[in-house]
Amino acid sequence: ILLLALIAITSLAVDIGYVMATRNELQNVADAGALAGARKLGTLYEELGPGSQDGFVCDPTTIVPVVQETGTLNTAAGENVGINAGDVVIGQWDSTTRTFAATLTQPNAVKVTAHRDGSANGPITTFFAQVINIPTVPLAAEAIAALTGESTSDPLDLEIPVGISLEWF
Repeated sequence: ILLLALIAITSLAVDIGYVMATRNELQNVADAGALAGARKLGTLYEELGPGSQDGFVCDPTTIVPVVQETGTLNTAAGENVGINAGDVVIGQWDSTTRTFAATLTQPNAVKVTAHRDGSANGPITTFFAQVINIPTVPLAAEAIAALTGESTSDPLDLEIPVGISLEWF
């Protein structure tokens, strides 16, 4: 019983660490895909010009391949991540309410879900947790990137250390 308890604790330490690291990698994939999709959306607006942006309806076939290509350039648990077309949603981000609504009419954001589960790329395989009947763990991560204006902050509100040489002044 002591050996079984030691194996169970080892599985928690090793496998949970592996799952959390893979979850972070999957989040990076979703972030990269959403940013690439939003960048492509921005270039579409750039090509239209101010007069024709009001009635713009986005064609998803211009955004989805960019997101999918970005996904395959990244890995989670050592595997390149494919992103399903259905996991790329184009829509509008409301920065006031912090909500996303799917729409192709005048979109300003792209939402991407990256999977390592039964729907895409297969779940990750555990090392020691197989002993306690947990052979795989499904994971998913979601990200939204939006075309928004520049952010500003009041003086002394930004809580990051920033050093600027006196020579710049």
